[in-house]
Amino acid sequence: MSKYFSIDAIMAAFSLLNTELSAGTHFSALQYMFALDNYAHKFGRDCDTDSDEDTFVSFAHKVGGLEDGEIPDHIDGFTGKKPKKDKDSARIHSNFISAGAVQRSERATREDPELYPSGAKSYLFAISKKVLLADSICYEHLDAYLPSKEMKTAFAVWVERNSAFKDDSSFAEALKDALGQSYTGNLINALWKEGAPSPDDIGIDDDVFSNVKPRIDWVMIGEYFPVGEPNSTHSEPDRANLVKNSSELLEKVAGLPRNLIYFGAPGTGKSYQLNKLVRDGFAKKNIRRVTFYPDYTYSQFVGCFKPYSEPDSKEISYEFVEGPFLKTYLEAIAHPYDNFVLLIEEINRANPAAVFGDVFQLLDRDKSGNSVFPVAAPKEMAGCIGSYLNALKDDADVRDAIEGYYDPDMDFDDFREIACEELSLPPNMYIWATMNSADQGVFPMDTAFKRRWNFRYIDIDAGAGKPLEDGKKISEIEVTITVNGTDSQIVWDKLRRKINGLMKDLRINEDKFLGPFFIPHNDLNDRFSDVFKDKVLLYLCEDVGKLKRGRLFSDETATYFELCKQFDRDGVAIFKGIELADVVAGEPSEGVAAESEEETEE
Repeated sequence: MSKYFSIDAIMAAFSLLNTELSAGTHFSALQYMFALDNYAHKFGRDCDTDSDEDTFVSFAHKVGGLEDGEIPDHIDGFTGKKPKKDKDSARIHSNFISAGAVQRSERATREDPELYPSGAKSYLFAISKKVLLADSICYEHLDAYLPSKEMKTAFAVWVERNSAFKDDSSFAEALKDALGQSYTGNLINALWKEGAPSPDDIGIDDDVFSNVKPRIDWVMIGEYFPVGEPNSTHSEPDRANLVKNSSELLEKVAGLPRNLIYFGAPGTGKSYQLNKLVRDGFAKKNIRRVTFYPDYTYSQFVGCFKPYSEPDSKEISYEFVEGPFLKTYLEAIAHPYDNFVLLIEEINRANPAAVFGDVFQLLDRDKSGNSVFPVAAPKEMAGCIGSYLNALKDDADVRDAIEGYYDPDMDFDDFREIACEELSLPPNMYIWATMNSADQGVFPMDTAFKRRWNFRYIDIDAGAGKPLEDGKKISEIEVTITVNGTDSQIVWDKLRRKINGLMKDLRINEDKFLGPFFIPHNDLNDRFSDVFKDKVLLYLCEDVGKLKRGRLFSDETATYFELCKQFDRDGVAIFKGIELADVVAGEPSEGVAAESEEETEE
């Protein structure tokens, strides 16, 4: 099995570089010195800026972590000026050839490229007759940038942090072997002219290798170098151009669970509150909804092969089609600086463990929001993932975001290869759901599935006193019912609370109680009596009070049809212990009054 630099080794190297290298030209000059040395190693000659211009610019940009002349965010703060976007070789090279004159290089090169840079031995690479020459003095200048053996070793580790080595390689042999794949012997010898390196040179123990290829992102760096400590000079880059969600949206979901289920009695506003949280916290295009139902399957949720035909074509082929889970997952990994949410309504109306299948293991998340245990991607799914990412390869923003976030030294092709091998939920993918355990025909959730979620209980009366979109409160809305031929104004919320009190006395489970939105806000009008009979009376007769109807209603033997007729005549008196005076408009009930006082205090 191949070995890689361990997290500790990489972070030890990063610490040295982060602490001792000043921002500006130092890192930039070193970065491009490696790029140019790599070019010489690969092609066996110096670079002619006339004939090799396009090749060199493309090659140097790739080796240096640049694409299309733009500085990626992950090296912002370590570089000099950005290379120009045009392909005038003198202007492109002028910003990174100098060893200490980046600030004046653009002006000097513009005036006379063949004479730049001037001064005695103040350069790493020189332009002579439009030929870029690497002078031996470039290796002597390493001491100006990496003044110690420790710094040279640290830089080599940092550059080669994802290289694989033989199992029996020593620390020094592994570094030299890795560098030798890309760079010339002169550069390698210059790095360690004081002798072969050892783990002590970067302040770590002998355990410098790991069997796991490291994935280092800003969260990982933040854990090793938290703000306020001596090594915290490196800050997270400005991602304004990559983030599609506004900073306000990102702030609203910060700290919220990645796996979250809202649950409570019917009519408590679970879907409403969760949808509001989603709308407030995510860009509209980053929200995907799905509703579970008894026959819903893994194939529909994650993906499967389906017959497919192009428009206006009679030929049918089979292709792997992504389900809502895989679609959200692909968008999340391809846009790591953006947040995505998969919203599942009625998660327990299907068998959730069966619908999630093997991806249910991904729900185990670490404190950063990443899956603790990845799962292997099936072959057919791997092809779908590869096709999706291939279509994004030419999108510079997507490519730079991926390469900058997951690992600054891992290119897009490496990322695609890893993504096709295994699935691992990223921290920017949220899975939120609603659940009502009181409904008939719902599937039970096993303990293993439940413990991977955060549950948020919605109190039975929580929404009654909160203003709605029109400014009204459920606790204040009056409706009309007819009692003995006379219209009376009652408050739906008072009646609801009284009915819940009856159910509590009958020891009916709370998840069967009536929430304030059991009757939708829009139905609290002149149609209230009809809606009450259709929704509340039917629910109480056929579900909640089916076995306790004689103790819930005044007429112990009445059928549902008879109860509807009685309600038209007697109103709320059809319930045992409830009188019209208990629910008429006027002073709020004790529960509503107490909630209002709490809101005022808050």
